[in-house]
Amino acid sequence: MSHPSEALLDLLSQAADLRARGASWEAVAAAVGRDVKTCKRWPRDHPDEWRRLLCAAEDRFLHEAGSEAGSVLRRLVRAEDGKVSREVCRFLFGQFRRLRQGRADATTLGPRSESARLVDYIEGLNDAERDKLIDELVAQRQPQAGAPPAAGGGPPGPPAAR
Repeated sequence: MSHPSEALLDLLSQAADLRARGASWEAVAAAVGRDVKTCKRWPRDHPDEWRRLLCAAEDRFLHEAGSEAGSVLRRLVRAEDGKVSREVCRFLFGQFRRLRQGRADATTLGPRSESARLVDYIEGLNDAERDKLIDELVAQRQPQAGAPPAAGGGPPGPPAAR
């Protein structure tokens, strides 16, 4: 097939973005003002462009979803329920450790960062010592009964006026 026009590329991009976010072909067709059958043919008629645009749209969607999930996890680390906070800490620590290992495998690291040294320390702890450390850190985050909230604690407020 010939290279699609700029106008068609724009429609393909919109369609790929919608499909990456889970939209049906019917929803895509309604959004771009084309027939459903036409939209369904685009991946077959323009496979290289479709694959490139869909991959880029999926990457954007996953990046946005990951950022949103990170925000939720950060709030859960500070949950009043210590069990929830502990489990989220364990999960995040495991993710950080896997990410760090993957990066170490991919490249030679220079001087050890403070974060890397901290992870090495925590990895050296046995399960009981790690649980105790997590409990202590969670306890530090929990407000004391009757005490005013610490500066920077609690949910974020509106942005400051400039």
